[in-house]
Amino acid sequence: PPAGPLAVVVDPDPESRAASAAGLTAAGWRVRAVGEPAAGADAVRADPSAVRAVFVDLQVPGLGGAKALAEFGRLTPGAVRCATAAGLPPYAA
Repeated sequence: PPAGPLAVVVDPDPESRAASAAGLTAAGWRVRAVGEPAAGADAVRADPSAVRAVFVDLQVPGLGGAKALAEFGRLTPGAVRCATAAGLPPYAA
């Protein structure tokens, strides 16, 4: 089986998503990187006990970042949840 904790990255921007996944992978994480909250929820539901962190872009379409983070908290109460924001001016997030 793969080593390292599992992180789910939800970011609609392919470049930001790839950069986040690459950084986490380099740090020893296994990563499921997806573009929308529904796909992230599917990734979490596939193995909720393995997910240790969920990173969600605040500008994600659909639910929006804050609501998506709350939903991931319900699905994985023990995981760290982190809001991310790319392309915003400093302190805007």
